[in-house]
Amino acid sequence: MEVVIKALSAIAPTYPFDAVQDQRAPFITYQYSETPIRTKDGIAGYEGTMSVSVYATSLMAAEALANRVVEAVDGRKFGTLTLYYND
Repeated sequence: MEVVIKALSAIAPTYPFDAVQDQRAPFITYQYSETPIRTKDGIAGYEGTMSVSVYATSLMAAEALANRVVEAVDGRKFGTLTLYYND
């Protein structure tokens, strides 16, 4: 996860969802959750979901920031993780 956060931090300051207080825009927050993929033989791996929120001073700036985030992570490998934009 650290490499993903580093990639996002290169775009704008990036924080865990609950760590932002009085931060000036633009900035990015994220949440990550993981669930195991279970098989008859045990856990085969994990599937995760990362929610990213962008904050900016205008709608146009927020859309531009969101587009930069999607371009930086969609379909790219970060170590063993491959991220795909969903919504």
